[in-house]
Amino acid sequence: MALFRYLVDNGYDFVVAHVNYHILEQADDDLRKILDICKVFSKKVYVLDIHMPERVNEEDWARKVRYSWFDDLAKRLGIPDVLVAHNKNDLIETYIMQKDKGQHLHFGIQNFIHLEYCNIVRPLLNYSKNQLLEYCKETNTDYSIDPSNFDSKFKRNAIRLKMKDYSENDLDTLFAVINHYNEQNNKVLNKYLKYFDDVLGFDFANAQKDGLNQLEFHICLLYYIEKEGVSCELGRGRAEAIYHKLMHHKKNSTDYLSEDTWLFYEYGFIKIGRKHSSYCFGVEEKNSIFSVNINELEYNADKSKFSIKNAISADFLFKNSEKLAVNRLFISMKLPLSLRDVRPGIFDEKGNLIYVPRYQRHPRENGVLQFSLENLEKNMRVICKKQNYALYYKAVEKSYY
Repeated sequence: MALFRYLVDNGYDFVVAHVNYHILEQADDDLRKILDICKVFSKKVYVLDIHMPERVNEEDWARKVRYSWFDDLAKRLGIPDVLVAHNKNDLIETYIMQKDKGQHLHFGIQNFIHLEYCNIVRPLLNYSKNQLLEYCKETNTDYSIDPSNFDSKFKRNAIRLKMKDYSENDLDTLFAVINHYNEQNNKVLNKYLKYFDDVLGFDFANAQKDGLNQLEFHICLLYYIEKEGVSCELGRGRAEAIYHKLMHHKKNSTDYLSEDTWLFYEYGFIKIGRKHSSYCFGVEEKNSIFSVNINELEYNADKSKFSIKNAISADFLFKNSEKLAVNRLFISMKLPLSLRDVRPGIFDEKGNLIYVPRYQRHPRENGVLQFSLENLEKNMRVICKKQNYALYYKAVEKSYY
């Protein structure tokens, strides 16, 4: 309500989005208050009316529903920014919860994040809860207090209750500590960003030669996980185990991270990603992923009848009457495991694999088969669809003037 009043008093053009979860007894009363004040100031209100299903993590469920709806609504309305009113107390509560789990890429709450269709902006992180309450009183703005704030069964609320007696100086001191940790993380990333490659992943071997230690490795891995858009928590113990494995075993390996996400370690590079979907293209000579110059292929078969699909789907490569095992060929090429199932090959009319391009980041110009690894991976990755409130839960959206 403090954010609402500030935007009104400073002449901002905005609409209001509110989720009624029906969890609290006062939920309907809170909605009525919002509708009343929005009517006074002629602000349009969008309301998502939704009931929580059984056997879910209440806070996690509510967060996913809220941001999924915000993103979808912003897309439909053509609004680039969604402002939410997290404050300095929320930021410090998050930090206290985080530090129990060890290292994080961002301590506290970020003031800006990008969703699929909009930006989430948090303009009040420099203000404490008490300062916002005072602002509401000064501007005669009605507000509500969530009674669950006093229910210590939730870890965050237990922390919130302990923070009740913190002075503004106490909050400022913790705020400075959080900023210091985030600055340290940024220094680490600035040092090792040069070792990240969009296709091959993180060059662990060379980063290690540059002095990469266990803590820095954890920060880099957290950055990589976020960069790939993977939903995965990586605590101190898990990161330490992966680091020591890579330091001492030196062999190519895979590690399960979460759901369908894996960490591949291959020829000194770490690759985080999902498994690829199978694919098959028909007789076509050019598309967004590859182009074929079939006349350059040294093969006597009918060159008008060929197909392109993932080479790993064949057991053998037939070349000049010679039969070569595809897996052995990939090993000799030092082709990373995460790229083997998207390496395209040319198949003849009998379904025999007759050509596989050598492993190279930039395929030879005017070669038999040119392709874009970036586009190939983008099209072949099995992507987990973002959980959508409308698909998974019974929800009704209403709008009011």
